Amino acid sequence: MGVMSQPPDIDSLGVIELKALVLELLAKVTEQERTIAALRDEILRLKGGPGRPNVKANVGPSGLDKATDEPRGHGKAGKSRRRGSHRDKLAITDERRLEAEEVPAGSRFKGYASYLVQDLPRPRSGDPAAGDALSA
Repeated sequence: MGVMSQPPDIDSLGVIELKALVLELLAKVTEQERTIAALRDEILRLKGGPGRPNVKANVGPSGLDKATDEPRGHGKAGKSRRRGSHRDKLAITDERRLEAEEVPAGSRFKGYASYLVQDLPRPRSGDPAAGDALSA
């Protein structure tokens, strides 16, 4: 550190000299803040603690920015993903109401619940178009 000199008489300085003094003092404060930060890092390193993280400058857009800038449907051109329920597009061929068998004593009826059962279409047995296996 440098030797401190006698501070100038502020009242006798003009505006230009005061501005120059303020700029000089701000430069010294900035330099001292950098020195203090470097010394703190050195102390942490010598004590075996973690130093400051090595954070790289933000060169390009972040992941969030890239995700919001990309156009939707970047897979196949012109095709959008189907969303929503497909239940309304199904053809309902049969409706059944089932009755409960052997209801335990003390049970209460709480209403009906609708649900959809989808089966794979099966060819009828004996149908020549079904392609039944022939036994030899």
